[in-house]
Amino acid sequence: MKFEFNAKYNTIAAYSILVLTIVAVIVAALLRIEAIAAFLGDCLSVLSPFIWGFSIAYILCPLLNAYERWILKAGKGKISGKGARRLGALGAYVTAIILLAVFFSIVIPQVAQSVASLAQQIPAWLAQLEPMVTNLAQKYNLASLPEGTVDKILGTAEAWMQTFASNLTTLVPQLFQWTMSFTTGIINIIVGFIVSLYLLLDKERFFAHVRKIFCALFSKARVDRLT
Repeated sequence: MKFEFNAKYNTIAAYSILVLTIVAVIVAALLRIEAIAAFLGDCLSVLSPFIWGFSIAYILCPLLNAYERWILKAGKGKISGKGARRLGALGAYVTAIILLAVFFSIVIPQVAQSVASLAQQIPAWLAQLEPMVTNLAQKYNLASLPEGTVDKILGTAEAWMQTFASNLTTLVPQLFQWTMSFTTGIINIIVGFIVSLYLLLDKERFFAHVRKIFCALFSKARVDRLT
């Protein structure tokens, strides 16, 4: 007997195989979720400088455009477009570095000082807690409560405040540790600055390549709306 192909059933079979394949991949991924997470973490570590570069270039692009327009206008035709682009990139990076330096020199010391000051004030608050509870007990006639209730309340409050104070005192070293962890990634940030510099200096060519990739994945009308 001759076997006849049916386009409808072939399509259904193809979709069924595709769905089963996707389900199998998802199940395998769930069974090896830790290995996959470690692999993705390694990939992100490798791609981290480029992610930094794209992010920095995206943030500094408006600033570069503003500097470039101002330089071309101030130069009155004496500065070439390439020269204006380089000077604009220099101005954008200098501005960004100054803003970051001001931010870290002001905000981080203030946060650390506030946390340390709060931790130092807690013993004084503990000293004021007992007379405050005593006044409340006299005001609302809490003497009729079972014996030891007020002492239990005071003990619980003092224990909570002491725990809170110890957590605050350990927060400052943790902030320092987080800062050190951030500085360990300084190489990635430096490489990201270099990548972003290349992107900004030749951003037209880069955007042209990105547009070609989008056109290969999406329709031209959708790409025109996105760009």
